[in-house]
Amino acid sequence: MFDLYFKDDIGGEKIILFNANIRKKYKHKIEPGENFITEARMYHEMDQDYKVLCINMPIIIGAYINDGYTKNIKKVFMQNPKGYLKYFEEILNYNTKEILLKKRLYAIKHYILFSYLTKKKNIIKSIKGKLNKFLVAILYIPGCIKTKLTFEQKKILLSSWTLKVGGIETALVNLVNEMAKKYKITLALEEKTGEFLEKIDKNIKIIEYKPSKIKNTFIRKCANLIKRILFIVKYKNRFDFAVSFATYSRPGSFMARTASKNNVLWVHTNYMVLYKNNINEVKDFFNKVNYDKFKNIVCISEDSKNAFLKVFPEQKNKVIVINNLVDYKTILEKANEKIELKKENIPTFLSVCRHEERAKKLTRLIEATQLLKQENLKFRVLFVGEGENTEDYKQLVEDNELQDYIIFCGMQKNPYPYFKIADCIILTSEYEGYPVIYTEAKVLGKPIITTNVSDSLIDIKDKYGIVVNKDVYSIKNAMETFIKNGYTIHEKFNPEVFNKNIIGKIEKLL
Repeated sequence: MFDLYFKDDIGGEKIILFNANIRKKYKHKIEPGENFITEARMYHEMDQDYKVLCINMPIIIGAYINDGYTKNIKKVFMQNPKGYLKYFEEILNYNTKEILLKKRLYAIKHYILFSYLTKKKNIIKSIKGKLNKFLVAILYIPGCIKTKLTFEQKKILLSSWTLKVGGIETALVNLVNEMAKKYKITLALEEKTGEFLEKIDKNIKIIEYKPSKIKNTFIRKCANLIKRILFIVKYKNRFDFAVSFATYSRPGSFMARTASKNNVLWVHTNYMVLYKNNINEVKDFFNKVNYDKFKNIVCISEDSKNAFLKVFPEQKNKVIVINNLVDYKTILEKANEKIELKKENIPTFLSVCRHEERAKKLTRLIEATQLLKQENLKFRVLFVGEGENTEDYKQLVEDNELQDYIIFCGMQKNPYPYFKIADCIILTSEYEGYPVIYTEAKVLGKPIITTNVSDSLIDIKDKYGIVVNKDVYSIKNAMETFIKNGYTIHEKFNPEVFNKNIIGKIEKLL
């Protein structure tokens, strides 16, 4: 095998067949802490005892897959450098007198590359042959420079408030975990708390920047000034890219703007709706987070972009729409976990949200349920979530004797089994950014009834569900239609393509 590649220059894809009894004598040598090594290392060990019989005929016809080894070779190199270094050491310690010069240079280039990635010292002493040692000596510095430029991971900081259960937090977890596959991520939180902390990729560094809440104004301001100074000294322009992910977070804005000149403010909702079309209040909100000092503004929907530009038209060239990623593999996997509730032979609606009446307007859903009850229709509504108005909602359900229709399921780290036993997802909000529940429902193939929020008219209507006005009777009528006739989804959702488009937009900002 060694001669075929390094001396005879046989290239191209080959399929290799083994005598099973011979193959079982050899094992792949995996270095501690790694989970991959090029199979050629084992092949060259087999070379010591056996030769290869070459047959010029097609045996298999195949194609590279998008998440396969070949198309992700840089990632494989970075995750398994020790094994590759051993492999190229072994190559340069064979009898290399007759190998082709281009193959010798190939081996030396990769030996230097993996020496750099593993921070190996005394690299010349580890190989044999005067020519090999000479070439390594003269190529080492330019090789290290090229490796640094090629393999140095970009450093990215994302700031937010906490990692408690919520829509913004779900979107943040999905984003940082996806970006950690390719970049060096630091997550800066005002408070290092929340149920979602355990969902963060272990390779992500989490730091806490917790503003002082001391009641004495003078002492509090001094304490926070010291914190700011220390953060500036440690992180000023140390990152290639920085994101203030929680729009409302003033400390988050400070951290992102300090960490990198290439910074972004993430806008999660239509603030014109939130502030009831009071332009002065919207301006005051964004002025407090220094919106104009960010290089770019990312809005998660066309709706939030249009609202932002209505107030700040001069920012038009800085604003881009990027939807939230969806962790579809996890959603599909976790939907199969068992829960006490079972699927029943009656239409089941599911509401998953924070129980905050101002934004979510769950009283609309409760009142719509009361109207449907009066028509003697059989159905049930599952409430997944908790919040400041949970007890108010429970009291309203009790007062109207709706306990057989509305079931409170509490806060759930994993809401997806409830999707599985539901027939329709329902959202009754007054305003939203871009509801995470839209993409979750699409992944799980569940139709949606939603009030006209965010990009519902673009993304949901006549495709994945029914869009209604923000009133009780519109919601009641849509639910009644679903109970009697159901709903057929008209478009197939491809989450892989959806995510790929989002990542492409983010990488352009990098």
